[in-house]
Amino acid sequence: MKITDVRIRTLVGIDEKPGMIYNNQKVVRVAPTDIHPEYRKKKGHISVTHVPQPDGTYRITQNFLLVETDEGITGTVGPISNPMPPVYIFTYLKPILIGQDPWDVQRLWDIMYRSCVNGRKGENMQAISYVDCALWDIRAKACGLPLYKLLGGRVQKKIRAYANTAGYPQDPESIVAAVRDLKDRGFTAIKWGVSYGPAAGDAGMKQTVETVRLLRETAGDDMMLMLDAWSSWDVPYTLRIAPKLAEYDLAWIEEPVMPDLVESYAYLNRHSPVPISGGEHEYTRWGYKGLLDADACALYQPDPAWSGGVTEVDKILGLISAYDRRASLHNSLPGLGVHMSCAWPTSVVPLAEYLMLVGEASQYFLKTPCRPEDGYFAPLETPGIGLDIDESKVDESFFLEA
Repeated sequence: MKITDVRIRTLVGIDEKPGMIYNNQKVVRVAPTDIHPEYRKKKGHISVTHVPQPDGTYRITQNFLLVETDEGITGTVGPISNPMPPVYIFTYLKPILIGQDPWDVQRLWDIMYRSCVNGRKGENMQAISYVDCALWDIRAKACGLPLYKLLGGRVQKKIRAYANTAGYPQDPESIVAAVRDLKDRGFTAIKWGVSYGPAAGDAGMKQTVETVRLLRETAGDDMMLMLDAWSSWDVPYTLRIAPKLAEYDLAWIEEPVMPDLVESYAYLNRHSPVPISGGEHEYTRWGYKGLLDADACALYQPDPAWSGGVTEVDKILGLISAYDRRASLHNSLPGLGVHMSCAWPTSVVPLAEYLMLVGEASQYFLKTPCRPEDGYFAPLETPGIGLDIDESKVDESFFLEA
């Protein structure tokens, strides 16, 4: 089998029942730029890929990677989460891939990595990741098997899901309603995003503590609760707020500081009364080895669509297990993350993320969306990863030009 083409297909559709709060000024999410009051003045979530229409629907535009072969099998991966990886795919990766055998995933990963020395992290590594995932999709489809079977089979028949509420409104009434709804839907774990960082001062800190108090009071003692700071705090702020949050039995505080501050993560991991998680914005086994050597986190969160693809994240999970630590994959493509998670025991990967709003939006065009049921995920049984396109949802499409 040979790769004959690498293309980016742009899909356009109209979502009549949008899953995401695309532009809601009640949604105030903290951002890394909130470290200083003058860095960012605009609040609210505004998406350029989901545009509200006058009739209340949303026009959705998403990019999908197609790696085509001479045997008619196409590796499909998407949606691609930002506009830069397609540029890198066209410029650097496509010339490497044409004419190659897609079965040679280890060889092709090594060639892509060595050919792109300045692409070891960030959006360039995301591009390599998407390509690698498409190659695994081809391999699994050629075998007529779901991805998890090529990863050694299913260790977990189902995996506990946690609800990531990114994009939810933050007012008390909405928080109570959301937690009750998630409990009714069978979730036993919820992650909430914070709205305030150091620039908001003591008033913002008090509001965050009040939010967590309300979450615990509404959720009850049996609900697993986590907090996501999205790289927007600093060490002094985290050490001040963590003791105030500890009484509410949080499972972790996620990304309290910027990703490159490995020693700060390690310091917080040693001194915070609430466990620290991170790694969503780290890449490759070498990046993770640095985190693990520093004992930077209690739980690590690589994303197989960002951190190096299936080939590399499988190595990262092996490394995490060798250090006797735990992981929960950042799950930007739910079907992909669940395949990989269920191929590992609960002692390594105890639960899987579901972005309640973003996850719905990102699966709009898929034939076989992967969603939790009664608080648990099960891997898809369709051949490949399960990211193939439902053409009935596509109103128009075109291929990007290199």
